[in-house]
Amino acid sequence: MKKFFIILFFSFKIFSQQEGMFTQYMVNPSFFNPAYTVTKNSPSFYIQQRQQWDELEGSPKTDFFSYQHPSIFENLGFGLNIINDKLGPVNEFNASIDFSTLVRVSDKWNTSVGLKLSYNNLSVNFNLLNIYNPTDPYFQSNIENLSYFNIGIGFFIHNETTYFGFSSPSILKQNYFENDSFLYKASDEQHYYLTAGHVINLSVNIKLKPSFIIRHVSDLPMQYDLSLNTFFYDKFILGTSYRLNSSLSAMAGFYLSKSLLIGYSHDSETNRLKNFAGNNSEFFLKWEIRPKEIINPRFF
Repeated sequence: MKKFFIILFFSFKIFSQQEGMFTQYMVNPSFFNPAYTVTKNSPSFYIQQRQQWDELEGSPKTDFFSYQHPSIFENLGFGLNIINDKLGPVNEFNASIDFSTLVRVSDKWNTSVGLKLSYNNLSVNFNLLNIYNPTDPYFQSNIENLSYFNIGIGFFIHNETTYFGFSSPSILKQNYFENDSFLYKASDEQHYYLTAGHVINLSVNIKLKPSFIIRHVSDLPMQYDLSLNTFFYDKFILGTSYRLNSSLSAMAGFYLSKSLLIGYSHDSETNRLKNFAGNNSEFFLKWEIRPKEIINPRFF
């Protein structure tokens, strides 16, 4: 999101990634790519929470809930996503539904396309700020329930071991305020995601998966995540990832049953933020309603 707050006689500009960001993006790609849903074999529920910069008061916190159903009709998948993103006094809520369909391009490769329809709501509570001049008229009224609708698209191609994806969850640039607003300006920018991964069978019981994601937002540098995860005996997942010029992460996941996966990751900053911002952590839970004939889960 781009936010511009005019405070006293100065213009203060903030450029930042508006959409929530997760280290464990590979566990639930439907967060940013609506085409992924129809590629799975079973319905699933997914819960994820990220706490960023834990030593800073008002640091970013993102909560995510998702339900994905790959086949409500023949070759038509459906998904529901709810995201709550909080940063200090700013709270942004997003709810979206996904529709995706499969297009077979060969005997080994499948392609899916997806459409995301989303609702966004923004609120800013100035009462949470330590304001130098409490009588400043700019901060007398909170910003409440500014909302709009958006659409997104996604493409996903995969075979049994390899996948590629491209998506933009919000393809329309939206302004929360009128263009001539003097006090505040805030707009949502388009986000673009490119992903790829490959599963290597090291043995019958050990699978290795290198993957990456590239994020692009207007007016910001490209962001690159490189990940390496290992799946042991269809029970344990251990992995690490590196966000270029930003952080180094370690994650672990464990199947409590054939359907229930829980996991945790910890990020350590590798830039100057590490001196005062603290670290980042994520927790996720995924429950898949698997058919009995599916024995070995797909590792993406």
